[in-house]
Amino acid sequence: MPDAVVLFTGIIVFAQMVDAGLRHRSGKAARFLRDQWLVLRALASALLAVPLAVFVLVALLPLPAEVALGLGLLAAAPGAPLTTRRSGMAGAARDVVVPLQLTLAAPAMVHMPLVLSVFEAMLDPPGLDLAPAKVARRVAIVTFVPLALGMLVAKAARGALQRHTRRLSAAANTKLQ
Repeated sequence: MPDAVVLFTGIIVFAQMVDAGLRHRSGKAARFLRDQWLVLRALASALLAVPLAVFVLVALLPLPAEVALGLGLLAAAPGAPLTTRRSGMAGAARDVVVPLQLTLAAPAMVHMPLVLSVFEAMLDPPGLDLAPAKVARRVAIVTFVPLALGMLVAKAARGALQRHTRRLSAAANTKLQ
């Protein structure tokens, strides 16, 4: 992928997570987290059901190595940063989507390296660097750093933020084509 596309994508993802932090309301997140059955189902489907289904597909079907690896990467990522935007576009309540994103991002720091190591062992792709610490660090940088930044700014500048929320959200939700 060209460096400019990677850079632009990184900026957009970072901006979307800052936007999620700016709009985050802790009371509403706590309400989501109190529904333990909902949280458990979300975690089980993202962390267990999807990777297991992909493992079965990769094991049973004669897929090209690139396709199998791509499916493995998708199975390992329980909640991508763009999920927040896409869920909102589909009509999901932001009060549920942002806490769900955070709930999935925390275990992703351990889950992703584990799932990727299983796929790496299954497929033995040449030159693939899936160091667990590196993966965990990238998850933290892409998710927690911009989200925390957005939450801090929201707390420090609530009045100014309310006046500029529409512009900030429009910039964060720029379409990737």
